[in-house]
Amino acid sequence: MKFIRLLFLSLLFLLKLSSPINAQPRSFIFVSPAFACFRVKIWNSFDIVRDIKSLGVTDIIIIDSQRGTFFWNSKIPGVFNEPSCGKRDFLKEIVEACHKLGLNVWLALHVTEGRHIIDRVFRSHWNLYARDARGRIYKPPHLDVFNPKVKKYWYAIIDEIATRYNNYRNIKGFLWDEVWFNSSDLFGDDFGRFASFCEKEFGEKPYQEVKKKFESEYYAKFNIKDKWWRRYALFRQYANYQFIRDLSKYAKSKGFSIIHRPIHSGIYKKGWLRVSIPHRLINLVGLNEYMWTTAIKGETEIYINGIVCLYPRFSKTTWGEMCSRSFQGTSTCMFTYEWIPFQEGNIKEKHKEWTKWLVNNLKNRLFKFFKISRQWEGAQQICSFGILTYQKGLTLRYNNSQKIFENNEALLMKYLRKHWNALFVHIEDSNYFSKFKVLIAPPYVLQYLEPKYLTNLLNYISSGAYLINFTTDWSISKNDLSFERKMGSKILKIYSNNKKNITTKILFTKDSPILTNKTFNLITKYEKCIVLNSDVKILAKFKNNYPAIVFTPLGKGGIITFCFYILPNLNKKVFSYIFNGILKEYGKPVIEIDGLRIGSVLQKKNQMLISLYSPYNKLPKTGLLKVDIQRMNIHGLKFKITTLINTQNNLLLTPLALKRGVNIYINKLNQYEVLKIELVQ
Repeated sequence: MKFIRLLFLSLLFLLKLSSPINAQPRSFIFVSPAFACFRVKIWNSFDIVRDIKSLGVTDIIIIDSQRGTFFWNSKIPGVFNEPSCGKRDFLKEIVEACHKLGLNVWLALHVTEGRHIIDRVFRSHWNLYARDARGRIYKPPHLDVFNPKVKKYWYAIIDEIATRYNNYRNIKGFLWDEVWFNSSDLFGDDFGRFASFCEKEFGEKPYQEVKKKFESEYYAKFNIKDKWWRRYALFRQYANYQFIRDLSKYAKSKGFSIIHRPIHSGIYKKGWLRVSIPHRLINLVGLNEYMWTTAIKGETEIYINGIVCLYPRFSKTTWGEMCSRSFQGTSTCMFTYEWIPFQEGNIKEKHKEWTKWLVNNLKNRLFKFFKISRQWEGAQQICSFGILTYQKGLTLRYNNSQKIFENNEALLMKYLRKHWNALFVHIEDSNYFSKFKVLIAPPYVLQYLEPKYLTNLLNYISSGAYLINFTTDWSISKNDLSFERKMGSKILKIYSNNKKNITTKILFTKDSPILTNKTFNLITKYEKCIVLNSDVKILAKFKNNYPAIVFTPLGKGGIITFCFYILPNLNKKVFSYIFNGILKEYGKPVIEIDGLRIGSVLQKKNQMLISLYSPYNKLPKTGLLKVDIQRMNIHGLKFKITTLINTQNNLLLTPLALKRGVNIYINKLNQYEVLKIELVQ
């Protein structure tokens, strides 16, 4: 019996040691000793860590200088301590302080960064920089991701962290930060690798003319019509991906975990030069690891094992929106800690100008934010609508992909949040589709899809979901967008000649329950569509009897197709009324807001968290929140609503009163509100 008891205790101890990092709620914060004259020479590291812990932070991310120097006294040739640190070993001090106070440490490293403005760093790294076909270093210089010496350089740093600095086992891993910073590397000396990549991926070797263009950097200019340019853009993505893959594999072999930081390459002008693709990186994420995203700045899909980061630099007018949209049931983070002492006056007079855009009382606000986010980490996201995005399609098809994104995904997100909750989801990540009852696809998303992604989408719709669609021009292609095959007529069972016409009236039929027999006057362009199958329902038609909105059944679900231009006209009352009617009919959202915007909705058993905000220039403001609590499978006679941000108020409401709506007030000081709704036993 004693032996069994000892065995049980031993297993319990081992289980505790091997428990995942992210099994407990985490809050992260960046520390950047070199940032803005952070006076590391005179500041006490223990006091800094203690101050950080008082915010509710569990993990500190120490960021490098972004100029080839670090914050420890390395014994590796060519690895230099940041001059502003003097002879202090800042990493050692932080690790020891975190050990005493019970915090974890991560290192954020710019592994492709090469803007080495310090002469001795540049001289020691001259053989690590990317070069053109003639052997000249690109300007600005960046580390060559194909150079074996670069990998050995980072492997040595990982080894040093493991052997010299992780005695307490509280350094948990690395964040590969801003990998896309090597955009100046045009890979002019890597034609052999490009040729092998094309042969493996597309079964075709580039010919001599392509070699000349490659080495002369002809492909540095956008040219969607040239398949070799498209393959070059994909090669750039592969280059960084294989580099991150190998670094991650090596770091994991030393017992470290990884935070991956994806980017929406399609939301930038010349996004194809930014070479980090989210759905590729997600394949690298394992146990105890995270995917990085932000609430506003370059907003991406919210991953289950994610970290959502706040950027408070311009928070005087964005704090409420950032916080409200960051409560996603994931870990949260702030970039960076230094803003807090800056605001408290611990900087030189000439740097105080930096703080004028900070929200007032940042420290206390951040404490409250972290407290709420930790309490709700792991909660289920509740979201009726998912907005599909296809970043590869944006990246390879549009030189100014930012404009396309703003007129499609961003426009839809801004519109939907006025009434309901919505999230982005990548067309490649079909395992995330199940969060949503309705997916909404901007027109370009359904073009040039790889067949497997289209198949996954159709399978999900067949399971009982709905897709709102704005085009009949569906197509599939190879990875490089070649060999396009039109699929619209086959899937939607309608035919369009794609010629634009003008209409002035639309009539809804009996097949549209919410808008039955309603007629609207409007002026818009439309396509003449012909229904090819009797199973297709015409929900609305124009005065000339051509279909305006059709429903194509697919298994237990279906596709709703708009045959007229509704996206550019959502700011017009009649168009928004029609669109809202369709969304309510098929999405049946359980939460609706008027007057404010929904940042996030979470559920944890018999409790709900709803965060609300409004643009800063429209505050103070009151909105009407309606919650159909019984459709959330939360049943009871009375529910308590507690406001968590403004002066805490409690309301007791019946399910019927919640469904009718409750007024929520947001003032200009706090900028957002968080509601906790719980069943009263």
